[in-house]
Amino acid sequence: MKQPEIIFILRGATGAEHLALEGAVNLEARLSDPDRRRALVAGFYGFHADAEYCLAPWLEPVEGLDFAARRRLPRIGADLVALGGKPAPSRERPTVTSLGYALGLFYVLEGSSLGGRVIHKQLSHTDVDQRGLSFFDPYGDQTGAQWRAFIAVLDREHAAGRADSKEIVAGALDGFRLARMWLTE
Repeated sequence: MKQPEIIFILRGATGAEHLALEGAVNLEARLSDPDRRRALVAGFYGFHADAEYCLAPWLEPVEGLDFAARRRLPRIGADLVALGGKPAPSRERPTVTSLGYALGLFYVLEGSSLGGRVIHKQLSHTDVDQRGLSFFDPYGDQTGAQWRAFIAVLDREHAAGRADSKEIVAGALDGFRLARMWLTE
């Protein structure tokens, strides 16, 4: 599949933030310790709760996206309960002002399902308890198809002029910033 122009723009503009987030989360150590794992899952819950709340009015009506089915908050909530944790109160909900911004922010959430799939596979080859981590692999074997479907919607909305590339990038950058705020210790 040929990558749309907007993906090259997004990767170029957000690559440093993406790497900084991955480095700051300290995932491996946190997954091995029950208390740190619980805090990490609570962070994912907060991140998704704030983002999904703000994205719903913008993304639910987008044809072909099926935002409601992509929401991971219920799964993360069940994982958090399984770990004996509680959701943290909302910290900072992004102000979504355009479809482009919403799609950029959602790019970060959906992209984490790709990384989560890799993490899930890596953990399956270790002795790390996977309780409370089902949200890492929300789509299972359909992860690639779900990602391609999202990219097709993103490309369509960008190409049609309904989602400006600068707004998409701004939403993605804020998404990485919000994730870092919620997910780092």
